[in-house]
Amino acid sequence: MNWRYGPRGLGLVGLSGRGKTRAAYMLLKQMVSDGRKVGATNAANFSKLCVDQFADEREYRVAAEREIQSVYHADVWLLDDLGQQRTTERVESEIYALLEYRATRKLPTIWTSNLKGEALKATFSKKRVEAIMRRLIQSNDIATVWER
Repeated sequence: MNWRYGPRGLGLVGLSGRGKTRAAYMLLKQMVSDGRKVGATNAANFSKLCVDQFADEREYRVAAEREIQSVYHADVWLLDDLGQQRTTERVESEIYALLEYRATRKLPTIWTSNLKGEALKATFSKKRVEAIMRRLIQSNDIATVWER
């Protein structure tokens, strides 16, 4: 809870049930009360948004595109449960693009994951794993919560 708004985001990594998501949402609540624009999604829903961008139904496409674009412009974005998404080429490409965009503009991202190190790396392709992991590590302070 010592994290403060700035160019560095925050990664919360640890076993399920340790309060990572709760802590992240508490930080977002503080950001809202400070007048910041925030966005949040879990990785599984983000994966669905990436698919819905190409849906046959226009309303799904427009809603998905609008939601993803809002992430680009949020002062703070939370990606919850990273590693739990279905990582297709499209999803991976979108995650990379968002992390790159936000890092270069010094917009912090908060992310949570039940996976660490090699297990998290294994959810991404060899093509982008190093680039994604570098952005997750270099642009964020990482707090690990493994013990009870």
